[in-house]
Amino acid sequence: MAVLHRIAETVESSSPSASAARPGRRAVRSLVRQPGVAVWAGVLVPLVWMGIMLPQALIPPLLVDRGWPLGRIGLLTVLLGGAAGIAGASVTGRLVARLGRGRVLLTGCAGQLAATGVLLAVAVGAQGAVAAVAVAALGLARGALNTVIFTVFMDFCRPATAGTDFTLLSAWGFAVAVAAQSAGPPLAGAVGYGAAVAVAGMMTAVALVWARALYGREAPDSPSEGAEHAVQDAR
Repeated sequence: MAVLHRIAETVESSSPSASAARPGRRAVRSLVRQPGVAVWAGVLVPLVWMGIMLPQALIPPLLVDRGWPLGRIGLLTVLLGGAAGIAGASVTGRLVARLGRGRVLLTGCAGQLAATGVLLAVAVGAQGAVAAVAVAALGLARGALNTVIFTVFMDFCRPATAGTDFTLLSAWGFAVAVAAQSAGPPLAGAVGYGAAVAVAGMMTAVALVWARALYGREAPDSPSEGAEHAVQDAR
């Protein structure tokens, strides 16, 4: 979470003329002290995004090593994976309002875990349609989980510093995602595709267990007005 403080310092010092209109360093640092922020941004988001981005980074090199042509890989990952991600995000946007953040988060983690299992089958030798199912399932789960993550990010934004809060939380999440995606191929090179995918699955499983333990008890609540029960609204 020290990254958030670093970004805050950069934002505060980048334009001295506007410093009076921007929240002070103390206000920005107080974001991580809001109820639920530390657990959500410091534990759940890293686990979820590492579980998402690590297998995503393994798909292209895995399929190349399986002898797939680059054009076919691009068609599969960009078109099928992208369309599945859009569909997952669109459906989740409606379900979040109806079912609540907690239930959608748990469902998304379960879906991500199942999708990682399908990719594991590809990593150990499955071909053809199984690879397409893995890409589509991972895309759906990615779109769904990203939607609920950013929804809760918005819930945590305080009215007086909403823009800064959202930027800091999003930047932290993207930093975790980039780190996980960058670690995927080197990890696979060191331990093999199967073990690397299994690591991603374990991260998602831990996220699922942790979210289930916190659900309805310490799951992130919104500090914003009118959204005090943002995550605990689904029983």
